[in-house]
Amino acid sequence: MPATFPIPDDFRQRFCDVFGAIGTEWLATLPERVAQWQTRLNVQGLQLVSGLSYNLVFFGETQAGAPIVLKAAPEAGPLASEAAALEGFGIARAAGVLAALPEEGLLLTERLQPGRRLAEVATEREALDVVVGLFRGGWPAAPERSLDDLAAFTHSLERVAADPGPLDGDLLRAAHAVRRSLLAEPGPVRLLHGDLHYDNILTDATQGHRLIDPKGLCGDPVFDLGYLVSRTMPLGRDALPVAQAVELRLQVLAKAFAIERARLAAWAFVAAGLSNVWTLEDHGQVCEEDLAMMRQLAAAQTGR
Repeated sequence: MPATFPIPDDFRQRFCDVFGAIGTEWLATLPERVAQWQTRLNVQGLQLVSGLSYNLVFFGETQAGAPIVLKAAPEAGPLASEAAALEGFGIARAAGVLAALPEEGLLLTERLQPGRRLAEVATEREALDVVVGLFRGGWPAAPERSLDDLAAFTHSLERVAADPGPLDGDLLRAAHAVRRSLLAEPGPVRLLHGDLHYDNILTDATQGHRLIDPKGLCGDPVFDLGYLVSRTMPLGRDALPVAQAVELRLQVLAKAFAIERARLAAWAFVAAGLSNVWTLEDHGQVCEEDLAMMRQLAAAQTGR
Protein backbone atom coordinates (compact mmCIF):
# COMPACT_ATOMS: atom_id res chain seq x y z
CA MET A 1 0.00 0.00 0.00
CA PRO A 2 1.40 3.47 -0.88
CA ALA A 3 2.57 5.63 2.01
CA THR A 4 0.33 8.47 3.15
CA PHE A 5 1.40 12.11 3.14
CA PRO A 6 -0.61 14.41 5.45
CA ILE A 7 -0.88 17.84 3.83
CA PRO A 8 -1.13 20.90 6.13
CA ASP A 9 -4.27 22.90 5.39
CA ASP A 10 -2.42 26.18 4.85
CA PHE A 11 -0.07 24.58 2.32
CA ARG A 12 -2.95 22.84 0.56
CA GLN A 13 -4.66 26.21 0.13
CA ARG A 14 -1.53 27.92 -1.23
CA PHE A 15 -0.67 25.04 -3.55
CA CYS A 16 -4.15 24.90 -5.03
CA ASP A 17 -4.39 28.68 -5.29
CA VAL A 18 -1.18 28.76 -7.31
CA PHE A 19 -1.62 25.65 -9.45
CA GLY A 20 -5.41 25.41 -9.68
CA ALA A 21 -7.07 22.16 -10.71
CA ILE A 22 -3.81 20.38 -11.47
CA GLY A 23 -2.59 21.22 -7.97
CA THR A 24 -5.73 19.69 -6.49
CA GLU A 25 -5.24 16.57 -8.61
CA TRP A 26 -1.58 16.26 -7.59
CA LEU A 27 -2.42 16.31 -3.89
CA ALA A 28 -5.28 13.83 -4.35
CA THR A 29 -2.94 11.35 -6.05
CA LEU A 30 0.24 12.13 -4.10
CA PRO A 31 0.92 8.63 -2.68
CA GLU A 32 0.82 7.10 -6.16
CA ARG A 33 2.96 9.90 -7.56
CA VAL A 34 5.57 9.54 -4.85
CA ALA A 35 5.85 5.81 -5.56
CA GLN A 36 6.38 6.62 -9.25
CA TRP A 37 8.96 9.31 -8.46
CA GLN A 38 10.96 6.96 -6.25
CA THR A 39 11.15 4.43 -9.07
CA ARG A 40 11.87 7.08 -11.70
CA LEU A 41 14.72 8.65 -9.72
CA ASN A 42 15.99 5.53 -7.98
CA VAL A 43 15.51 7.00 -4.50
CA GLN A 44 13.73 5.75 -1.40
CA GLY A 45 12.13 6.83 1.86
CA LEU A 46 10.61 10.08 0.63
CA GLN A 47 8.98 12.06 3.44
CA LEU A 48 7.46 15.54 3.26
CA VAL A 49 9.44 18.20 5.09
CA SER A 50 7.80 20.62 7.50
CA GLY A 51 7.26 24.28 6.69
CA LEU A 52 6.25 23.84 3.06
CA SER A 53 5.78 27.07 1.11
CA TYR A 54 4.67 26.64 -2.53
CA ASN A 55 6.35 23.43 -3.71
CA LEU A 56 6.24 19.87 -2.46
CA VAL A 57 9.60 19.13 -0.82
CA PHE A 58 10.74 15.71 0.39
CA PHE A 59 13.75 14.34 2.21
CA GLY A 60 14.92 10.86 1.30
CA GLU A 61 17.99 8.98 0.20
CA THR A 62 19.52 7.28 -2.78
CA GLN A 63 19.61 3.51 -2.94
CA ALA A 64 23.19 3.81 -1.71
CA GLY A 65 22.03 5.78 1.34
CA ALA A 66 23.12 9.31 0.36
CA PRO A 67 20.71 12.00 1.65
CA ILE A 68 18.70 13.86 -1.00
CA VAL A 69 16.06 16.55 -1.39
CA LEU A 70 13.28 16.22 -3.97
CA LYS A 71 11.30 19.28 -5.00
CA ALA A 72 8.13 18.70 -7.03
CA ALA A 73 5.68 21.14 -8.64
CA PRO A 74 3.25 21.07 -11.59
CA GLU A 75 4.93 24.09 -13.21
CA ALA A 76 8.21 23.48 -15.05
CA GLY A 77 9.60 27.02 -15.33
CA PRO A 78 10.61 27.75 -11.73
CA LEU A 79 12.25 24.34 -11.29
CA ALA A 80 14.21 24.78 -14.51
CA SER A 81 15.41 28.22 -13.36
CA GLU A 82 16.37 26.86 -9.95
CA ALA A 83 18.35 24.02 -11.51
CA ALA A 84 20.15 26.45 -13.82
CA ALA A 85 21.07 28.67 -10.87
CA LEU A 86 22.34 25.79 -8.72
CA GLU A 87 24.45 24.51 -11.59
CA GLY A 88 25.69 28.03 -12.35
CA PHE A 89 26.88 28.65 -8.79
CA GLY A 90 28.46 25.19 -8.71
CA ILE A 91 28.84 22.65 -5.94
CA ALA A 92 31.46 24.75 -4.14
CA ARG A 93 28.75 27.33 -3.39
CA ALA A 94 25.39 25.60 -3.86
CA ALA A 95 23.69 22.25 -3.39
CA GLY A 96 24.51 19.89 -6.23
CA VAL A 97 21.86 18.95 -8.79
CA LEU A 98 21.45 15.18 -9.11
CA ALA A 99 18.58 15.17 -11.62
CA ALA A 100 16.66 18.03 -13.24
CA LEU A 101 13.41 16.93 -14.86
CA PRO A 102 11.34 20.15 -14.83
CA GLU A 103 9.07 18.90 -17.62
CA GLU A 104 8.03 16.17 -15.17
CA GLY A 105 7.88 18.65 -12.27
CA LEU A 106 10.92 17.20 -10.47
CA LEU A 107 14.23 18.54 -9.18
CA LEU A 108 16.53 16.22 -7.21
CA THR A 109 19.47 17.68 -5.27
CA GLU A 110 21.87 16.57 -2.61
CA ARG A 111 20.85 17.27 0.97
CA LEU A 112 23.50 19.32 2.72
CA GLN A 113 24.80 18.06 6.05
CA PRO A 114 24.49 19.08 8.84
CA GLY A 115 22.26 21.51 6.95
CA ARG A 116 21.53 24.00 9.71
CA ARG A 117 20.18 27.35 8.55
CA LEU A 118 22.59 30.26 8.86
CA ALA A 119 20.12 32.27 10.94
CA GLU A 120 20.20 29.53 13.59
CA VAL A 121 23.96 29.40 14.03
CA ALA A 122 25.36 32.86 13.27
CA THR A 123 25.02 36.33 14.72
CA GLU A 124 24.08 39.09 12.30
CA ARG A 125 27.71 40.08 11.76
CA GLU A 126 28.86 36.46 11.44
CA ALA A 127 26.11 35.82 8.89
CA LEU A 128 27.20 38.82 6.83
CA ASP A 129 30.77 37.52 6.85
CA VAL A 130 29.48 34.22 5.43
CA VAL A 131 27.61 36.06 2.68
CA VAL A 132 30.72 38.05 1.82
CA GLY A 133 32.74 34.85 1.66
CA LEU A 134 30.23 33.13 -0.63
CA PHE A 135 30.15 36.01 -3.10
CA ARG A 136 33.67 37.39 -2.78
CA GLY A 137 34.59 35.77 -6.09
CA GLY A 138 31.64 37.42 -7.81
CA TRP A 139 28.44 36.18 -9.36
CA PRO A 140 28.54 33.63 -12.22
CA ALA A 141 28.13 34.71 -15.82
CA ALA A 142 24.52 34.67 -16.99
CA PRO A 143 23.76 31.25 -18.54
CA GLU A 144 22.85 30.86 -22.18
CA ARG A 145 19.40 29.50 -21.32
CA SER A 146 16.65 32.05 -20.84
CA LEU A 147 15.99 33.23 -17.29
CA ASP A 148 13.81 36.08 -16.05
CA ASP A 149 15.56 39.42 -15.88
CA LEU A 150 15.02 41.97 -13.16
CA ALA A 151 12.47 43.88 -15.20
CA ALA A 152 10.26 40.80 -15.40
CA PHE A 153 10.90 39.71 -11.81
CA THR A 154 9.98 43.12 -10.39
CA HIS A 155 7.07 43.83 -12.75
CA SER A 156 4.52 43.51 -9.94
CA LEU A 157 5.62 46.93 -8.69
CA GLU A 158 4.70 48.53 -12.00
CA ARG A 159 1.25 46.97 -11.94
CA VAL A 160 0.49 47.73 -8.29
CA ALA A 161 1.86 51.28 -8.41
CA ALA A 162 -1.01 52.12 -10.76
CA ASP A 163 -3.59 50.58 -8.42
CA PRO A 164 -2.16 50.08 -4.91
CA GLY A 165 -5.44 49.11 -3.28
CA PRO A 166 -4.94 48.83 0.52
CA LEU A 167 -1.17 49.28 0.24
CA ASP A 168 0.61 52.59 0.84
CA GLY A 169 0.30 54.19 -2.59
CA ASP A 170 2.96 56.84 -1.99
CA LEU A 171 5.55 54.26 -0.95
CA LEU A 172 4.68 51.89 -3.80
CA ARG A 173 4.85 54.65 -6.40
CA ALA A 174 8.21 55.73 -4.98
CA ALA A 175 9.50 52.15 -5.17
CA HIS A 176 8.29 51.90 -8.76
CA ALA A 177 10.11 55.13 -9.66
CA VAL A 178 13.33 53.85 -8.04
CA ARG A 179 12.93 50.55 -9.90
CA ARG A 180 12.58 52.38 -13.18
CA SER A 181 15.69 54.44 -12.48
CA LEU A 182 17.77 51.39 -11.53
CA LEU A 183 16.69 49.45 -14.60
CA ALA A 184 17.56 52.43 -16.81
CA GLU A 185 21.16 52.35 -15.54
CA PRO A 186 21.84 48.62 -15.15
CA GLY A 187 24.95 47.16 -13.65
CA PRO A 188 26.71 44.07 -15.04
CA VAL A 189 24.37 41.23 -15.98
CA ARG A 190 25.14 38.12 -13.94
CA LEU A 191 23.38 35.02 -12.68
CA LEU A 192 21.55 35.94 -9.48
CA HIS A 193 20.24 33.82 -6.63
CA GLY A 194 17.04 35.88 -6.50
CA ASP A 195 15.95 34.83 -2.99
CA LEU A 196 19.03 35.52 -0.91
CA HIS A 197 18.45 35.41 2.84
CA TYR A 198 19.87 33.57 5.84
CA ASP A 199 17.48 30.61 5.63
CA ASN A 200 18.70 29.86 2.10
CA ILE A 201 22.29 29.41 3.27
CA LEU A 202 22.99 26.12 5.06
CA THR A 203 25.94 24.76 6.97
CA ASP A 204 27.83 22.14 5.01
CA ALA A 205 30.50 19.73 6.20
CA THR A 206 32.55 19.95 2.98
CA GLN A 207 32.36 23.62 2.01
CA GLY A 208 31.38 25.37 5.23
CA HIS A 209 28.23 26.98 3.81
CA ARG A 210 26.27 26.55 0.59
CA LEU A 211 23.26 28.11 -1.09
CA ILE A 212 19.87 26.47 -1.59
CA ASP A 213 16.52 27.40 -3.17
CA PRO A 214 17.53 30.05 -5.72
CA LYS A 215 14.94 31.65 -7.97
CA GLY A 216 17.47 31.93 -10.80
CA LEU A 217 17.48 35.39 -12.40
CA CYS A 218 19.78 37.50 -14.54
CA GLY A 219 20.72 41.06 -13.66
CA ASP A 220 22.69 43.41 -11.44
CA PRO A 221 24.31 41.57 -8.49
CA VAL A 222 23.47 44.50 -6.22
CA PHE A 223 19.87 43.29 -6.39
CA ASP A 224 20.82 40.07 -4.56
CA LEU A 225 22.51 42.07 -1.82
CA GLY A 226 19.65 44.56 -1.61
CA TYR A 227 17.17 41.72 -1.37
CA LEU A 228 19.12 40.35 1.60
CA VAL A 229 19.17 43.77 3.26
CA SER A 230 15.38 43.95 3.03
CA ARG A 231 14.69 40.52 4.57
CA THR A 232 13.72 41.29 8.15
CA MET A 233 13.06 37.60 8.72
CA PRO A 234 15.16 35.78 9.49
CA LEU A 235 17.62 37.85 11.48
CA GLY A 236 20.85 36.46 12.85
CA ARG A 237 20.62 34.47 16.08
CA ASP A 238 21.45 37.57 18.19
CA ALA A 239 18.13 39.04 16.93
CA LEU A 240 19.25 42.65 16.69
CA PRO A 241 16.53 45.28 16.45
CA VAL A 242 15.45 45.40 12.81
CA ALA A 243 16.63 48.97 12.23
CA GLN A 244 20.06 48.13 13.65
CA ALA A 245 20.34 44.93 11.59
CA VAL A 246 19.45 46.75 8.37
CA GLU A 247 21.96 49.49 9.06
CA LEU A 248 24.68 46.90 9.74
CA ARG A 249 23.85 45.08 6.50
CA LEU A 250 24.07 48.29 4.50
CA GLN A 251 27.41 49.22 6.06
CA VAL A 252 29.08 45.81 5.78
CA LEU A 253 27.88 44.87 2.29
CA ALA A 254 28.52 48.25 0.70
CA LYS A 255 32.09 48.23 2.02
CA ALA A 256 32.82 44.56 1.28
CA PHE A 257 31.65 44.76 -2.34
CA ALA A 258 32.79 48.34 -3.00
CA ILE A 259 29.35 49.51 -4.07
CA GLU A 260 27.49 52.73 -3.42
CA ARG A 261 25.46 52.55 -0.25
CA ALA A 262 22.66 54.54 -1.93
CA ARG A 263 22.40 52.03 -4.78
CA LEU A 264 22.34 49.12 -2.34
CA ALA A 265 19.62 50.84 -0.32
CA ALA A 266 17.69 51.58 -3.50
CA TRP A 267 17.55 47.93 -4.58
CA ALA A 268 16.65 47.00 -0.99
CA PHE A 269 13.78 49.52 -1.14
CA VAL A 270 12.54 47.91 -4.36
CA ALA A 271 12.79 44.44 -2.80
CA ALA A 272 10.84 45.59 0.26
CA GLY A 273 8.16 46.94 -2.06
CA LEU A 274 7.94 43.56 -3.76
CA SER A 275 7.46 41.92 -0.35
CA ASN A 276 4.49 44.19 0.30
CA VAL A 277 2.96 43.29 -3.06
CA TRP A 278 3.58 39.55 -2.73
CA THR A 279 2.15 39.42 0.80
CA LEU A 280 -1.04 41.02 -0.43
CA GLU A 281 -1.23 38.81 -3.54
CA ASP A 282 -0.46 35.56 -1.74
CA HIS A 283 -2.18 36.10 1.59
CA GLY A 284 -4.63 38.99 1.09
CA GLN A 285 -2.96 40.95 3.88
CA VAL A 286 -1.03 44.18 4.37
CA CYS A 287 2.12 43.49 6.39
CA GLU A 288 2.99 46.34 8.76
CA GLU A 289 6.56 45.02 9.15
CA ASP A 290 7.09 45.23 5.39
CA LEU A 291 5.74 48.79 5.36
CA ALA A 292 8.07 49.77 8.21
CA MET A 293 10.99 48.30 6.25
CA MET A 294 10.05 50.34 3.19
CA ARG A 295 9.99 53.53 5.25
CA GLN A 296 13.42 52.81 6.73
CA LEU A 297 14.92 52.02 3.33
CA ALA A 298 13.33 55.07 1.73
CA ALA A 299 15.24 57.18 4.24
CA ALA A 300 18.45 55.12 3.88
CA GLN A 301 18.74 56.01 0.20
CA THR A 302 19.41 59.62 1.09
CA GLY A 303 21.21 58.97 4.36
CA ARG A 304 18.47 60.49 6.52
